[in-house]
Amino acid sequence: MLFARQGKKFDYDLKQLRFSGDLMMELGAGIELATAAFPQLFLPLACMANVVKNVAAVTSTSTRTPIYKAYAKGENIGDVTAKGESVGNIADLLGTGMSILMSKRNPSLVASFAVLSCGYLLSSYQEVRSVVLNTLNTARFTVAVDSFIKTGRACSFIEGRELRGDYI
Repeated sequence: MLFARQGKKFDYDLKQLRFSGDLMMELGAGIELATAAFPQLFLPLACMANVVKNVAAVTSTSTRTPIYKAYAKGENIGDVTAKGESVGNIADLLGTGMSILMSKRNPSLVASFAVLSCGYLLSSYQEVRSVVLNTLNTARFTVAVDSFIKTGRACSFIEGRELRGDYI
């Protein structure tokens, strides 16, 4: 309920929120790993990690459907959702398999976490980067108006992203 006021951002800034949620999930996992290094702080670190990961989960869940909707053509949202969830399950299984293979070689836990987290975040970045939203938030509206004033025509959503210099 603490963040309920932020609800509209899930519709307008969903790509940024989706990626931020993934960053928070990795931060939470990193805090969990820190409990091994600081056993005397186990309870506060575990609680903090749990809070961060739960906020990240809400962010991820809340942005999933609008992202799937952006990929849908007409009324095939069920098909897009099924495919998206299947890809997510395959990625989870592959990640589990990779971690099992890596653990047999006894690598550094921190190094393994860093490599797998970077891979996850890179994939997440590519996911949100590929989504083209057909809605206007404040930044997209400003770019569209500026483009129209300068050129006499409204820019496309992709052109607008390039004009804004968005990383996502």
